[in-house]
Amino acid sequence: MKDINSLLNLFVSDMDAWQDWSKSPFKIDNKVYATDQHTMVIIPDEHAPNAEPLKDYDPKNILSIIPESRPALQTITTKQILTALKAVPTVREDKECKACKGEGEVEFEFCHEGRAYTTESDCPLCDGEGTFPDEDGKVIPDPTKSITIGKSNFAPKYIKKLYQLCQFFDLTEIDLVSQPTEMAASLFERNGISFLVMPVKDVEPVYTIK
Repeated sequence: MKDINSLLNLFVSDMDAWQDWSKSPFKIDNKVYATDQHTMVIIPDEHAPNAEPLKDYDPKNILSIIPESRPALQTITTKQILTALKAVPTVREDKECKACKGEGEVEFEFCHEGRAYTTESDCPLCDGEGTFPDEDGKVIPDPTKSITIGKSNFAPKYIKKLYQLCQFFDLTEIDLVSQPTEMAASLFERNGISFLVMPVKDVEPVYTIK
């Protein structure tokens, strides 16, 4: 049996810097949302009846960023999405620097004449990179590459989420219904299932879904 919570948890934020409301799925009216601030999935609440209403955040702020659906600009198949993902080179995932927790910066404190001073600077262990190469790291799509749909480029890890969404709901096709500009969020929809995703810039495109 398919677990809707496992799907929704693919889209929530796991970063401490993000607001608490983005760390779990939530309900607004008759729809359930999950977002990591880069992607958002929206489904009818009948698919996730246990989702809790949104708390500690104004629902209008969520609803205002979702573009209006229009006639399909482009229809892509799940097979096309998979082909695009397979075209992206893979690399080993870097490991996070434990000293700065991936932030690349650390806070220093020094004392002079009885007074303490603090300042932030590049982490001396990772030289401000936030990560180290890891020969034993998980194989992932190369984050320096992108997949083109319409006029926008997208990070492969987010297009993978689109593929997983289509697989979960047995969608063989999904429509691109909003893409106002190259750098605006794009909205994909089919059968009441919606996927909102932000594009990337200055990332080499390696495959175009036509």
